[in-house]
Amino acid sequence: MRPFSPEVSLHLPWAMAAHLLPVCTLFLNLLSMTQGSRDPVVPNQPFTTIWNANTEWCMKKHGVDVDISIFDVVTNPGQTFRGPNMTIFYSSQLGTYPYYTSAGEPVFGGLPQNASLNVHLAHTFQDILAAMPEPHFSGLAVIDWEAWRPRWAFNWDTKDIYRQRSQALVQKQHPDWSASQVEAAAQAQFEGAAEEWMAGTLKLGQALRPQGLWGFYNFPECYNYDFKSPNYTGQCPPNIRAQNDQLRWLWAQSCALYPSIYLPAALEGTKKAQMYVQHRVAEAFRVVAGAGDPKLPVLPYMQLFYDMTNHFLSPEELEHSLGESAAQGAAGVVLWVSWANTSTKESCQAIKEYVETTLGPSILNVTSGARLCSQVLCSGHGRCARRPSYPKARLILNSTSFSIKPTPGGGPLTLQGSERREPEGSEPETARYRSRRSEDAEHPGARQQHDELVQTIGVSAALGAAGVVLWGDLSFSSSEEECWHLHDYLLGTLGPYVINVTRAAMACSHQRCHGHGRCAWQNPGQLEVFLHLQPDGSPGAWESFSCRCYQGWAGATCQEPRPELGPEEAT
Repeated sequence: MRPFSPEVSLHLPWAMAAHLLPVCTLFLNLLSMTQGSRDPVVPNQPFTTIWNANTEWCMKKHGVDVDISIFDVVTNPGQTFRGPNMTIFYSSQLGTYPYYTSAGEPVFGGLPQNASLNVHLAHTFQDILAAMPEPHFSGLAVIDWEAWRPRWAFNWDTKDIYRQRSQALVQKQHPDWSASQVEAAAQAQFEGAAEEWMAGTLKLGQALRPQGLWGFYNFPECYNYDFKSPNYTGQCPPNIRAQNDQLRWLWAQSCALYPSIYLPAALEGTKKAQMYVQHRVAEAFRVVAGAGDPKLPVLPYMQLFYDMTNHFLSPEELEHSLGESAAQGAAGVVLWVSWANTSTKESCQAIKEYVETTLGPSILNVTSGARLCSQVLCSGHGRCARRPSYPKARLILNSTSFSIKPTPGGGPLTLQGSERREPEGSEPETARYRSRRSEDAEHPGARQQHDELVQTIGVSAALGAAGVVLWGDLSFSSSEEECWHLHDYLLGTLGPYVINVTRAAMACSHQRCHGHGRCAWQNPGQLEVFLHLQPDGSPGAWESFSCRCYQGWAGATCQEPRPELGPEEAT
């Protein structure tokens, strides 16, 4: 979904960078780059949160503005359910979906094998054009059909009517057949028609809006609902996985998978949510592996509340849902809110407060962790995914070590923080990498290393250099120990300093040169002032810097266009 928004900037002051970058070392043996990941939903954003909630009514009906955009969340204009970034089709909004009412009355034939697919596709054609008027729609395109399931075995309980009516249809056609013959034929007819309806609808959507991420909500299912079991593991039953394997046609036709990780109310306070979510997301990745398209993105649907309640998820449960999805390599999550939760002004105000105090910071935390891990492990060209041997590792920054502050004048929020020592008793794999960072920080040569960086990279930037080239000979990679030393130096010393100088140079360019030139010392002999950000992220004293304008610009502050060709820079 490239048109969603431009790259979301993350303003990291130097002290924060020094804290955040080493966090990624915790995942070097815990996380690996996902194989063949599809392009991110938002450019340069390995993990994206999409808002599929009708909070437009909070503003229209109750005057409550639930501003989620400042937390790196993708929304439709006006926070509508359906728009250019996110469109969901319920059964009554797309074609002529056949189903039975709660009273057992058929609608559009009741059964997929007893309804006209051609009529359905003709109506679907018009419905898609009306809901997605932009031919280049590239958002999420989710179809929510829940009356029946495409596998015969999955239609139990209230959905058993589809098996009963399917058998009655065959029995009417073949009154002399045995019960086993009738059931076998009914199953074949139902599953064949279900495949035609679901795959055909996806194909039409992809033909009309080929850039959309088409898929069905709540597929694949895991059915790991045996919460009362004393030995609950959260794993999908083997027979369920086998049935999901029979839906390869659905995975192959989908552009994205949208499993549900709504937390049932029965999970509240049980400490079982982590296992529940973990295996539901894992099942989606398992079927992706067997679908022949490893780039198929997984975007779980989650709620702010325990399902069918008004109880908000705790920060711990957000970690178990939002954080777990990111840790497994999901492209993002879709946040859904029911109409019932936005029906009153009080409920809207509660959502607003929850977003601002709990949900938003959690989203920004996970998004930032995923982005940083992508930059460190994948050079920014992939997303991190947890290795199976470390099921508790997550892309979550320590909340006691950073804070979120508003940006003056509005816009993206700013993360600020400082390094925090890992407490005793930490998990061994965490302690290993955290302790390596701590040893570097306490090394007697650490201060000297920093001073040498200032006298090389810092001086180069202050003199107006376009950049520096970092080189190292083969001795740096002569052994595993040397590689680890280099790794720790990059993350603990060099990386934070480079980030600081780069951001300071950008800030000075915009403040003094209107973004049309680079800052350079007015007096090359002054060695006291550098292009550094302060520990709190604020600019330094840059009055002693003048501008060297880029090609096409001139003047003391590079405000004057210069159409004639000239050297790359002018003093």
